[in-house]
Amino acid sequence: MQTPQRSRFVEMAGHVVIDSLHLPSLGTGLLLSVPVLLAVFFAAKVQSGTLTLVSLAALFPLTLYVLSRLALNGLGGDSMGGVFSQSGGSFEDLMPVFGRFISLTLVWALPAVIMFGFYEPKLRNSFAAPFRMGAPEPPPVILTLYLGTGFFVGFLLLTVSVAATKFTDAFSAGFWAALFQGRSGEVFLMLAASVGAPVAVFLLAAPWLSALGQKSQGFAAFLAGVLIIYLVGVHVSIHGKLCGFFASAVMSGILSEGVGPAPPAPASAPSPSGKEPEPTVTIPGRDEEIRQAWVLFAQRRSAAIERLEILIAQFAPDGRVLHALAMMHLQSQDSVRAAEAARGALPLCAAAGDFKQVKELYAAFSSQVQGWGYDHTQLAAIGDALAQAGDMMQAANAFAFSLHADATDARAFKGLLKCASHLAQKGEAPDRALKIYEFLIARAPGSPFVEHARTELTVLKKRLSKT
Repeated sequence: MQTPQRSRFVEMAGHVVIDSLHLPSLGTGLLLSVPVLLAVFFAAKVQSGTLTLVSLAALFPLTLYVLSRLALNGLGGDSMGGVFSQSGGSFEDLMPVFGRFISLTLVWALPAVIMFGFYEPKLRNSFAAPFRMGAPEPPPVILTLYLGTGFFVGFLLLTVSVAATKFTDAFSAGFWAALFQGRSGEVFLMLAASVGAPVAVFLLAAPWLSALGQKSQGFAAFLAGVLIIYLVGVHVSIHGKLCGFFASAVMSGILSEGVGPAPPAPASAPSPSGKEPEPTVTIPGRDEEIRQAWVLFAQRRSAAIERLEILIAQFAPDGRVLHALAMMHLQSQDSVRAAEAARGALPLCAAAGDFKQVKELYAAFSSQVQGWGYDHTQLAAIGDALAQAGDMMQAANAFAFSLHADATDARAFKGLLKCASHLAQKGEAPDRALKIYEFLIARAPGSPFVEHARTELTVLKKRLSKT
């Protein structure tokens, strides 16, 4: 029997649930309620069947769009932001995710549409049964079972859509296997969290609404409506963000192609003392400790720094704690201690999927990274984390360091190819893309992927010559 795997996703799921109970979820629920409210208005006031159907039909792409945005935010490590937050990426970054998600959803829906057409007479009898005498005819079992999987399948489709880097990945059996193999427990956790949290809030609120209804039925009905809209937003927020966090936790150890086993996790960097750190022990309330340390930092810098150093001494080096320590030393103009903390933090944050922290650390210390003694697997992991954070320039820099350390590093070579493709296609820095391809050809002429680099270089040169 295959042993279920556990990623950082399990730890982050609780944060996502708690953060999704905040006010932005009400905004998400209000946005999704707009088509329904319009449909009610058109049906009751305008009495237009066409406008009613159009309004309800708009709910389908709108829901997929909202879920795509929240999943992209989750992929970027944002557990707080709502549908209007762009922390996970710009509109241009969102559209490929939305395109993959809506395509996969339509593919899944196609058999249901065919079955509806095939069983249409039987379904008509089932729906008409309440309005005539006689026992209702149950709907076909196969259609019931297929539609029943829709809720579960939705999580899988969204996770694949946000994790994929190419459209074809979404339809690759190898990519699906790399994402979900051995992680059935974590997939179930997504379902349980997205349903359980709204249900728990409803059960807590129901007695109060019932008591209020005995005094003022109108006001209680209004609050119940607001509560339902809020709970829809909570469910959708948890659903979308958990899919993004799941993809982030798993993909931090998978090559961009998504096929084959994940590469080995990078080893920890030496601690500032020169000794190898002990295996990481989860620090209770770590994120809250860091938050309080920053509050204290605004008043007494030395006390805040000492607080974090005590945490590291009591437990083992932790990427987020070391990141905060490095930033505090940097703001205190202590560049030596800042570099020591950053040196330990970078590979730990990369391995844990803390992409925002990796991006911030690399931006501050990129000129020193090559001299910190990382091996090529650590550098490649840092490059992957920077790519996930959307900083392709710095990701290419880290991958180049890795390839300098080991010219046979396939992970770094593929990472540089991905960076060059991104920079060339989006028109951000085609000259930098040219230099990356030329570097790959010169540095690793024996790589099995070098012909692909040559082809891309030729295509890019021809394209640039026409502009």
